[in-house]
Amino acid sequence: MLALRKGLQARGTKSAKRKLKKLRERESRYVTAVDHAATKALVSHYGAGTLYVLEDLTGVRKATEQVRIKQRYVTVSWCCYEFRKMLEYKALLTGSRVIAVAPAYTSQDCPICGNRAKENRNRKRHEFQCRKCGYRSNDDQIGVMNLYLAAPESIPA
Repeated sequence: MLALRKGLQARGTKSAKRKLKKLRERESRYVTAVDHAATKALVSHYGAGTLYVLEDLTGVRKATEQVRIKQRYVTVSWCCYEFRKMLEYKALLTGSRVIAVAPAYTSQDCPICGNRAKENRNRKRHEFQCRKCGYRSNDDQIGVMNLYLAAPESIPA
C-alpha cells in the first residue's frame, strides 16, 4: 500500500486524490478492525480483575520527526490512543483496569538495582546489561518490568 500511496501522491490528479481518500479510509478501517481484535483477545484471555499497564504514548507523533522517513509512516499510522480507549472500555466491562505509565527511561533503568545509564541498553542487539550489578535480559522485557514497577500503588497486593 505504501508504494501505491507514494505513486498516487506524486501524480496529484483529481482521480489520484479520490483513490488516496479511499485508500486512507480502507487503512483506517483495517487499523480499527485489528485494534478491536487485539483488545478483544487481551480481555478475553486475561479475564476479570486484570490490570493492563500501557506506555503513555501521547506526543509520539512529534517524536517521530527524528525518525527516518521510511520508518515514520509505520510509526505514525497506528493510533495508540484509539487502541488504549478500546482496551479501557472493554476492560471496564469485565471489571479490569487500564493505566498509562510514562515510558521515559524504561529500557535504560535496571529493575534490580535502579541504575540508569544509556550504556545499559544495546539497541541493535536488543540487549540490556546493567553496568552496575551485571543483570542481563532483553531490553523489551526490561521495559515491561519497569512499566510494572512504575505503578505499584495501582497494583493490588
